[in-house]
Amino acid sequence: MSAWEHRNYWNKEFYNGYRKHVARAAYTFAGHPHLDCADLSISLLIDFAFVNGLPLTFKTNDGSILSSKTTEQKPAHWLSCAREWSDAMEYKSAVLSEIGTYALWNHNTQENLHGPLASPGDLMIRFHKNGFHHTALVSAVYPPGASHRLKENKSIPDYPGGDQAEKEKNVWIYFRGTVDPNTNKTVSREPDEYVHIDILNWRTKQKGHAEVILFANAYQYITLDSFEFRHWSASVTDNWRDWDGRGDPPKQHQIPIDGFN
Repeated sequence: MSAWEHRNYWNKEFYNGYRKHVARAAYTFAGHPHLDCADLSISLLIDFAFVNGLPLTFKTNDGSILSSKTTEQKPAHWLSCAREWSDAMEYKSAVLSEIGTYALWNHNTQENLHGPLASPGDLMIRFHKNGFHHTALVSAVYPPGASHRLKENKSIPDYPGGDQAEKEKNVWIYFRGTVDPNTNKTVSREPDEYVHIDILNWRTKQKGHAEVILFANAYQYITLDSFEFRHWSASVTDNWRDWDGRGDPPKQHQIPIDGFN
């Protein structure tokens, strides 16, 4: 048994399909309640894998795995409260309950060596051992000099800074562009020498809804907010060709660099 029927294997074509899925679907989450920052990124990946019959494997902070190829947390024999599931919805619930920014950073993502030249579907994570963790999902990338098609749309408000954005509970889309380093408020919607990105974001429980932030200066996210651009680890999209989901997974299993074994 498994969380869903696995009729396909991850390869470059399917991973590019996932990126296109994020580029289309991320904007529909604006105003979506209940999901937190890590949940948004995980949900879009699980939804794509389920529809396309692809396997997924997430690793928890305690070293166990949540694989769609089976119906329970593995290894199960030493876990007193192991998660179980019988379908895709229950699998997603288990993953969202067990995987947060800490687990994403340490076990399920790796640094994108291309930095801010990220691609849709990549993650933007801020992680500090003794600080505030946060995850956002890249949904579009604009190379230096490229304009945003909504640049002149004044019905989309400029980014007002983090504190004010948290108070604006019914505003779920902002045009960030380049911000003032001191106030964090938008000062320009124009393209420049930096990469800009759209992201899907969840701010705080106080605001409680997902946001779409347009045309943010990626360099400022790195220098002002200490974010790192990351992508899913090879282990997450591992096809597990040597494991059918029954029993514990092979201990000597080798994961290729791209995860597409």
